[in-house]
Amino acid sequence: MMRHRKLILILILLFACMGNASASFAMRPYVSTWFGASLCHPTAEYLKESAGDGQNGTPFFRTSSSFGFDAQLLEAMIAFEKGNAVTFGAGFSYLNVSESLPYGRSVLKPYSGFGFSADIGYRFNNRFDLDLKYRYLFCSFTGTFSNLIVQDIELAPSYVLTSPWALDMSVSIPLTLSFKADSVSLRAAICFQIALDSRRLRSAR
Repeated sequence: MMRHRKLILILILLFACMGNASASFAMRPYVSTWFGASLCHPTAEYLKESAGDGQNGTPFFRTSSSFGFDAQLLEAMIAFEKGNAVTFGAGFSYLNVSESLPYGRSVLKPYSGFGFSADIGYRFNNRFDLDLKYRYLFCSFTGTFSNLIVQDIELAPSYVLTSPWALDMSVSIPLTLSFKADSVSLRAAICFQIALDSRRLRSAR
């Protein structure tokens, strides 16, 4: 009961702060595409099935390339007078991870798939954003019917390069922890994003 009261109190304070700051509500859907490297650390069970060079041991990380895209179609923004804002939304994502660089006889299998994503972010001003994203992806290994679930947790600082019309074109460097049953991966990438700001769209009419 006490926890519920604290949660209600926090929500009341947040709405009060929003009211005092003359917050406005807008939609900011976006699409983005990214590419980079994936450093995979397989579990011991996976390495037993995909042995490398037994004399030298197995490297801690296995390297693959990766790319994908996000489409956040339900992206809302609560903007404040000083130019900062809070964003949150949901959409869908695609992920593709190539086979790893070979190590002896061992090559980690490539996989790809679609899924859902949700994010929350903070705009420091009209140029700098910081987003936290979660993905739940239904994937399969390339050339097989073997399915797997991949879950991502991503932190992405971004910078708006230009803002023509009602669009924001930005670049970001997302860092992602990716989890599946047989491994944990760290992905680093460069991402290009185009977002549509409904506030500027209304004013442009």
